[in-house]
Amino acid sequence: RPEASSTLFTPMSTPNANECETLANNCDTDRAYCNDTLGSFTCTCIDGWSSTNDGVDCDVDVDECDTKVDTCVESRQTCNNTMGSFSCVP
Repeated sequence: RPEASSTLFTPMSTPNANECETLANNCDTDRAYCNDTLGSFTCTCIDGWSSTNDGVDCDVDVDECDTKVDTCVESRQTCNNTMGSFSCVP
């Protein structure tokens, strides 16, 4: 009777290419940051900007005043939206 044997096959591991470090990504260079993931990457717009295409172009201004994410003191200041930010006006 032949002896039973088993062979453990392990997949060849491929090192992850960091597209963020090698600049092999298409994230908005001025208004987004790149997040490396295993085998890929994602783009995230910086605060004050949003995107209609997953951070490739962060060209939509977030109105912090309208969305109520500003830090203005409502009773004493008026929120003034600016491109990519806001200011509080007394």
